[in-house]
Amino acid sequence: MESGSNFYTFDMGIAKNILLIPLARSIYDDFQVWGGEPSDTFSVRSAYKLLQKTTRIPSNNIIQAENVAFYRKLWGLHIP
Repeated sequence: MESGSNFYTFDMGIAKNILLIPLARSIYDDFQVWGGEPSDTFSVRSAYKLLQKTTRIPSNNIIQAENVAFYRKLWGLHIP
């Protein structure tokens, strides 16, 4: 790393937005929740299905149109 170089995980605008997220006023224990399947069980398949569903809504462009072909090829691979 060069002397004087600064490396950040997020650019300043995103970092400011993250810091604006309100924190809970009460303390709660963490717990796992997955709403992608009725069984509440997470799987890569259920995450992919949720991403596909959200990309059909124009305001939720999680996977951009140019990446759809890539993901179709990826899911077509016969690998573990």
